[in-house]
Amino acid sequence: GATGGVEGGYSSFEWETSGPSSKSLYTLFCASFVIVSGWELGRSMVWVIMTSQVTMKTQDLLVAISDEANAYTQHMGFLYLDSISMYMPWERRKLFVMRKQASAWRYISKAIITTLEKMATDLCDLQQLRRPHYGGIMSRLFIISRDRTANAVAQNVQLCVWAAHSGASLAVNALENKEDEYGEVIRTLPDILNAMLALSIALQDYVQSKKPEVFVGSKEKVAALHGHQLARSQWIYLGTQLDTAIYRIISGYYEHMKLFKVPPEHAARLNLYMSFESQ
Repeated sequence: GATGGVEGGYSSFEWETSGPSSKSLYTLFCASFVIVSGWELGRSMVWVIMTSQVTMKTQDLLVAISDEANAYTQHMGFLYLDSISMYMPWERRKLFVMRKQASAWRYISKAIITTLEKMATDLCDLQQLRRPHYGGIMSRLFIISRDRTANAVAQNVQLCVWAAHSGASLAVNALENKEDEYGEVIRTLPDILNAMLALSIALQDYVQSKKPEVFVGSKEKVAALHGHQLARSQWIYLGTQLDTAIYRIISGYYEHMKLFKVPPEHAARLNLYMSFESQ
């Protein structure tokens, strides 16, 4: 309502204000829900359409993910494997079919383990790099070589993410949807989990290292992100995705974890994950 009056030739009005009604809040909530749901659905559809352009026969997939000499082929292979693990149940079942006393999963698990172990080894090697005592041009050449080596290792971050994510997704789906009729996953999953734990430890040691030479472009100790975001964000991304894969395996196979053989150097890290204290 409004009250008005005339004073000195001027009109003044005082309006009573009130908050939004419950109906308007409900309408706003529904509209927000529709917008967010539409966005997520559209994003998922775009992903499916884009990844559906990549199709491989099972044998070609096994060759691709094992082709370390051709980075493009190996990346495309693991991308397709990751798509299978999430969106293609009919393709997932083919991976567990026994042919000549072996299934495709056996070769896939080996490729996943090899990829994760290689990254862990490369990170350990990078951490051991030390600045030479001599100076001049030799020291500069060492820095250039070190940075190139670090960049080369970083290029495989996405490869490791796809390997860890696809391995966890295939393993959990095989258990939940009973896709693995011959129990292949339960026999090889401990080795995959150990490879993930080893990479998790190597990654933490690498990122938390106080040696300045382990960071691309660093010239002094790096305690936080000071101009080196591009150098470190990729490792944070890898660590986050690796944690997600490990947590998914633990959640899906929690009742079976007592059957997994874990070496002492990995047992402590596994206990942290199982108690949700890895962070």
